[in-house]
Amino acid sequence: MRLPFCILDVLGDVLDGGELHFVERAQTLEAARRRIEALADVHPGQYVVHNGETGERLLISAPSEPWYYSGQELSQLRLPRRC
Repeated sequence: MRLPFCILDVLGDVLDGGELHFVERAQTLEAARRRIEALADVHPGQYVVHNGETGERLLISAPSEPWYYSGQELSQLRLPRRC
């Protein structure tokens, strides 16, 4: 069974043609958030959690609080093949 949540690292600036780099998959959104918190200790920055079932994307600026980004720029970033 393929895990539904895909954790992606944002390379570059989301608003300026940044790229998404696959990190790993998670079973739940909460598990993805916990994993990003752990990753932020060694690699702070922006992460995207992509819900493969709904297509929704959540931008998380780690280590700060997550926020939903509804701008068109985030939806235009191409998902890596692994997602």
